[in-house]
Amino acid sequence: MMENTDVVVIGGGYAGVMAANRLTQRDDVTVTLINPRRTFVERIRLHQLVGGSDDAVVDYRKVLGERVRLVVDTVTRIDAAGRSVTLAIGATVGYGYLVYAVGSGSADPQVPGAAEFAYPIAGLEEAQRLRTVVDAAPATAAVTVVGVGATGIETAAELAEEGQVVLVSDGGGVKQAALRPISGAEKVVRFIVGGTGKAEGTLTIDPTVVNGNPALVLRLDGEVDGIMAIRVEDARITGLYYVRNPEKLTRVAAETPLTLR
Repeated sequence: MMENTDVVVIGGGYAGVMAANRLTQRDDVTVTLINPRRTFVERIRLHQLVGGSDDAVVDYRKVLGERVRLVVDTVTRIDAAGRSVTLAIGATVGYGYLVYAVGSGSADPQVPGAAEFAYPIAGLEEAQRLRTVVDAAPATAAVTVVGVGATGIETAAELAEEGQVVLVSDGGGVKQAALRPISGAEKVVRFIVGGTGKAEGTLTIDPTVVNGNPALVLRLDGEVDGIMAIRVEDARITGLYYVRNPEKLTRVAAETPLTLR
């Protein structure tokens, strides 16, 4: 007779769900997933929640395997010696193996004023709070996105779709770039014209494609100085991502062939 193994997964994010689903591929494993929320949060869509195009949550029945038991509660204690976890309601759940996948959150703000005036979007409640602020703000209000990682770029692009073109630039601390996203067609044009006008040497600009999107390659004396990816929605430019970071330009050249249209 095959011996059954009980596995408890704490945390119902991407890692927890994937671990739970893969473990149930074995017939001799029983999986219980414990999560304080009844719905699965699509963290990669939180920027869309901020922009108003998605609520960033789906029912667990759509992402969890049929053999995964879902317990909606919070784990308050782990008894490693007794191989059990205690829930907020006071009940305990035993396990043979424990998967701890509670995820991550926003870092404590270190920049003076950030805690009082900035809005992080690493979690669902944070993104919902920012969406409320965006809804209440005038259409002409300026929005500054700090950070040019995937979340920052996507958030800027989502907000741009509400009526403003946004430029995000990245100099990697080595080359000159905008210190924060620039919003508004007129301001974006002034920045581009002002920057290219100061170029020392022969500047050439050629159309290309980067990751399937239209883009421009800026070369200074024949060497790639920057790449400007262009976001187009309904035949309208809504976002620009201007990369001058030498490290990222090296990766683009190595991993993403630039082919002229």
